[in-house]
Amino acid sequence: MPSHQEFDYKQQWLHAGISEEWAEKIEQLIKSRHFYRLVPSRDTQEFSGWGGRPSLTPENTPLDFRFICQIALDELPPSEARDMLPESGYLFFFMHAKGRDKAIVIHTQDVTEDVNVANHVFIKVREDVVYPEYESDDFDSLDVPQTDGNAYMDWEEAHWEDPRVRPYEGCRLLGGWTEEALEAAGRLGRKQDEYEVLLALHPKENKEISRSALGDIPFLTSRLFFFIRKEDLQQGIFDRVLSRYSK
Repeated sequence: MPSHQEFDYKQQWLHAGISEEWAEKIEQLIKSRHFYRLVPSRDTQEFSGWGGRPSLTPENTPLDFRFICQIALDELPPSEARDMLPESGYLFFFMHAKGRDKAIVIHTQDVTEDVNVANHVFIKVREDVVYPEYESDDFDSLDVPQTDGNAYMDWEEAHWEDPRVRPYEGCRLLGGWTEEALEAAGRLGRKQDEYEVLLALHPKENKEISRSALGDIPFLTSRLFFFIRKEDLQQGIFDRVLSRYSK
């Protein structure tokens, strides 16, 4: 179920002073974002997680690369973003041990049964949504009366730290084109119309993640992006993924 349905935003808007008529119209501007948020979880039954050791056999684990995270595709909730990924299996992300802009992403059906929990942070994968910004063309197109508009602006400001309201960087699967992602792709000579952001990661943003094995990787002091060709993503090909750090 989309995140916005788990959050009683409409009642909050009414409580903030927005009329029911305009709350219903603003509701139509809520959009499902084109990615998943990856957040720490205490549910040790989940396969997806950061750090530790990958749930791969030694012969299938790449040498000279650091393990970043693993994603069980069957743990992803249905969404537009889900339709871009393979129907089943697991994704494993690795970066070069010497911090070079080299990455390996493995899509496989063959994993070990047990998740090694040492230095591992389990991931809860959430579909992300975004509420309309008061200062946006979409909001302006509604021509909201001043009283309701001011009430929405005050609500937005009061909830700006909520990731459903503010532009969210964070750790993301199918990470979306933020300014940092565009800058990193530009230094690789890659363009937005040819590539997707497969993964965006910055462990320093979360204490739990930083305390995991990822916190010991000296090169992860800035955001790390994994880029994939759109045509490769459509065909489930992951052996030409590129990585780059933000400045």
